[in-house]
Amino acid sequence: MLFFSFILAFVYNPGFLDQIKNFGWISWLYPATFELIRYIAWTTWLYNPAALELIRYTAWTIWVYNHVVLELLYYMGYILWAVGIILILLPIFAFHRKGGVPKGKVYYDTTVLVESGIYSVVRHPQYTGVAVLCLVPICLGVYWLLALIGITCMVICYWFTRLEDRGNVEKFGEAYENYMQRVPAMNFLIGEDDIFQSNFSITYPGVVRAWHKHTRGQVDYFVVIRGGIKICAYDDNKKEIDEIVSTGENIQVVRIPGHYWHGFKVISSEPAILIYFVNKLYNYDNPDELRRPWSDPSVIPKKINGRDDDLRCNKPWDWLYKPFK
Repeated sequence: MLFFSFILAFVYNPGFLDQIKNFGWISWLYPATFELIRYIAWTTWLYNPAALELIRYTAWTIWVYNHVVLELLYYMGYILWAVGIILILLPIFAFHRKGGVPKGKVYYDTTVLVESGIYSVVRHPQYTGVAVLCLVPICLGVYWLLALIGITCMVICYWFTRLEDRGNVEKFGEAYENYMQRVPAMNFLIGEDDIFQSNFSITYPGVVRAWHKHTRGQVDYFVVIRGGIKICAYDDNKKEIDEIVSTGENIQVVRIPGHYWHGFKVISSEPAILIYFVNKLYNYDNPDELRRPWSDPSVIPKKINGRDDDLRCNKPWDWLYKPFK
């Protein structure tokens, strides 16, 4: 029903027809679109010329560059249409190839969690594609009703992704929960983590703070503003460790999905000042945290930083090993 309402509003609204008439260089012949703005600016100028000079200038600018904006929106609309269609079609091929779909079943009746291809970038590419298509009539029609319907449809798409996440957690269990921490639902450009809490800590030289992990979706962001630390994240399933040196002289944000065992050691000669952000509020009664000793001999990586020829591989992890040659 929403789809047909969207199409009817797109085709039969007068604003869309007016934009066709005013599109491109023809808009120079039809400046009436902004006559009201220019009239208001001229009228108010009689009462307060100094305060409203900016309004008059803005109205004139919009009138002059109207054709440029319309042309930009026109081409953007077709680009978004192509992107949306691609996002909708890609999962069909991905599920048939890697999803373990039983014979005779529809493509989304998967038995295997697909994490590669488009699903390594975004968890719900089809809903993302539909949301992108909702922007197309907005760009082509430039009408308030289209904008209202489009935004409503995008909100509905996002709501459906939440429902699908719940169903997939029931279907695939912990594997999907870990997948949710690595891959955003729809916003594949900047991710989807919302910061709910920030923390400040000072750690003295040589001190090791490890190991711990989170099991309920927490993600940590480390920012060193003074001193230097070596951060390590350990994948207990793949037996792999990634390590990175972060210092206050080269400030960066290090994102650590909480399902990895992680920790850090201060390697500078001065105390390290760390600000870390999390996407979950700390629960004092039931903390989302598991711990193991910093010197746990069972932490034996088979790969370090993606390499299996590191001399430290296949040995208990040594926090005291220097992070440089």
